[in-house]
Amino acid sequence: MNKFTYWVAHSSLGEWTKLPHLSPQDVAAARGIKVLFSGDLERTVYTNPFFFGKEKDYLRAQIARISHATTLCPKGEYRLSEDNPREVELTPDDNEDQPLVKPSTK
Repeated sequence: MNKFTYWVAHSSLGEWTKLPHLSPQDVAAARGIKVLFSGDLERTVYTNPFFFGKEKDYLRAQIARISHATTLCPKGEYRLSEDNPREVELTPDDNEDQPLVKPSTK
């Protein structure tokens, strides 16, 4: 979830602000609320259910949700790690010499 660092600015020439890291509770809370962004990163988010954080935390949680929902993992490309079953690793390619697509014999 905190693999990448995200920065935000009002314009590309403006001052960039680093968004904070998240906890799983932040993402779960952000999933249950709908709030419009104001552009003020230090604004307190008032919602029901309560969100424990500022607008920068809510923005970072929404970015995490969007990036998670749009990640593609081709079948057979990854496998669970033997050391830690909560991590994934690339599947070793036994046939590196062979092309991905077999040429047609027509």
